[in-house]
Amino acid sequence: MTRTSRRQRRIELERPWFTKQRWILVLLVVLPPIGVVLMWAVTRWTPMTKLVLTVVAALWCAALVVGLSTNLETHDNSPDPVAPIVDDGRGPQSSP
Repeated sequence: MTRTSRRQRRIELERPWFTKQRWILVLLVVLPPIGVVLMWAVTRWTPMTKLVLTVVAALWCAALVVGLSTNLETHDNSPDPVAPIVDDGRGPQSSP
C-alpha cells in the first residue's frame, strides 16, 4: 500500500498544473470555457458530474458576459469629448 501511494504522489507531482483537479475547478470559475474543456478531457469524474458542472459553468459564463455588457452600456456617464457644431445658416455674427 505504501508503494502505491508513493507512486501516486510521484505521478501527481509530475503532471502538468492544468491537469490537476484544483486548477480545473479554478478555471471553471475564472475562465469557464477552458475549464469545461479540461474537465471533459482530463478528469475521471462521472459524466453526470461533468454535465452538471458544464451547465453551471455555462450559466456563470453567460452571467459574466451579460453583466459586463450591461455594465458598459448603462454606466457610461462620460461627457461627449467633442460638442456638435450647429450651423443655423445665418453665417458668422459679431459680438456687440
